[in-house]
Amino acid sequence: MQARDVDNRQYLMFYEAVAKSGRRSIGLAVSKDGRKWKRCPTPLLQATSQPQEQQQPAAAEGRGAGWDAGSVGAPCGVSMAAGKWRLYYAGRQQAEPGPWQGIGLALSMDEGQTFEKVPVTFRRVPAGTAAPLPEAAADGGKQQGQ
Repeated sequence: MQARDVDNRQYLMFYEAVAKSGRRSIGLAVSKDGRKWKRCPTPLLQATSQPQEQQQPAAAEGRGAGWDAGSVGAPCGVSMAAGKWRLYYAGRQQAEPGPWQGIGLALSMDEGQTFEKVPVTFRRVPAGTAAPLPEAAADGGKQQGQ
C-alpha cells in the first residue's frame, strides 16, 4: 500500500513481508519520486510475542496468545496532520497460513518512522443477540419536543 506524505514530500510504501518460517510482518520503504525506493532494514510492525506473565488474563490462562501473536499483514497507512500516521493492519494468532482474525491499529507520532500498537480488547456478542443501542439512540432517534 503506497501513501503520499505531503508534510515531507515523499512516498511511503507499507508492505507485507514473509519470512522463511512463514511468519508475516509489515515493512516500510520510502521514496522521494515514487520510482526509486529505499527499504527500511527492520520490520515496521511485527507479531506480538509477549511472555505468558505479560499477556492479558485470558491468554495467560492458556486460552491462547494475543490476537496478532502469529502474524501481521495487509497494511493500510493513513497520513494525518502534522506528521502523524495511522496504520491499520490485519493479524492472526498463529503463524501458519489462514484467515486474518482481526484488524489492529498502530500510531506514529514521528512522521511514520516508528509505530506503536494501540491495545485492543475484543468483546464477543453471542449469535442471535443484538448489540445494545447507545443511550442517545434508545428513543428511536426522536428528538425531545417532537
